[in-house]
Amino acid sequence: MADAIDIPAWIALFFGLYALSAAIGELRMPGGWRRCSPISNAISACAFSAGSSASP
Repeated sequence: MADAIDIPAWIALFFGLYALSAAIGELRMPGGWRRCSPISNAISACAFSAGSSASP
């Protein structure tokens, strides 16, 4: 079993790999996250907190 100190490191590693995969996917096909969440783009507060622009 892994030591207790190693568990957050593994979580951070897999979260980083997921973020890298999402970034590569967004570079390959731009606008994927905007198509994925039409409700958050319609509400300007959600779009601001998500970091995307509110205009379509």
